[in-house]
Amino acid sequence: MNTAFIREIRAGLLALAIAACVLCLSPAHAGDDVKMENLPPAIPLAILDRFPDALFVKAEAETDDGKVKYEVEIKTQGKTLEVEILADGRILKVDD
Repeated sequence: MNTAFIREIRAGLLALAIAACVLCLSPAHAGDDVKMENLPPAIPLAILDRFPDALFVKAEAETDDGKVKYEVEIKTQGKTLEVEILADGRILKVDD
């Protein structure tokens, strides 16, 4: 094969790999769904500390003022609540 052609393919693959890494590491966008098992460990611990019988329904991440905030929907005592929380487990707000 032509050496120049192989170099072009390698350069294209490298650019594609870099673009994929940038997308994976970019901050969360508004309303990005997050799997429960991918939440930072402090989040479920803090929520269960405050709501011991909580059942986790869904979670979203969003970047606000440079900080990633999580909105976690839970069910507890017959109510559905939305907990706004930081990755370190600090609960910012609870809405019903």
